[in-house]
Amino acid sequence: MAANGYDASVDTPIEQAIATPRPLTRGQRVGIWVGFHGWLIGFVLATMPDTGSFLGPLLGGWALTVVLALGFEAVARHTHETAVHLGSVAIAMGLVLVYYSLAVEPALQGHPPALQRLEDLGSVTHLPAWVGAAVVAIGSIVLLRFAIRRPGHA
Repeated sequence: MAANGYDASVDTPIEQAIATPRPLTRGQRVGIWVGFHGWLIGFVLATMPDTGSFLGPLLGGWALTVVLALGFEAVARHTHETAVHLGSVAIAMGLVLVYYSLAVEPALQGHPPALQRLEDLGSVTHLPAWVGAAVVAIGSIVLLRFAIRRPGHA
């Protein structure tokens, strides 16, 4: 026990990780940002030359993706635990899937040439929002499982 009466031995792994941030390499940061923006990059390339028709949903998706990438970058700086990374990525993926089904998909359905182009490429063009919600729930369970684990316990 520390002189201030704080017993660090009862900290959860998340509390321990938050106390010890680490810098990320340039390669790690590039990987996070390119990885998180991959869905936007693919969508823009696959819908060319009609990408301008989806400007509103794409800007919203970009804003969501920036927030998610910043959040994951913060998580990556504070923990080395694979479970936390996987849970965080699952939550981010689920949120993007929900956003796609609620904002991007309706715009895509209203533009048949782009929809046909994506279907010809073998892309999934319809995704119910519950699928994204289920992925968020799975990621949350992974994070909760990690958060309640005490040091020395599986």
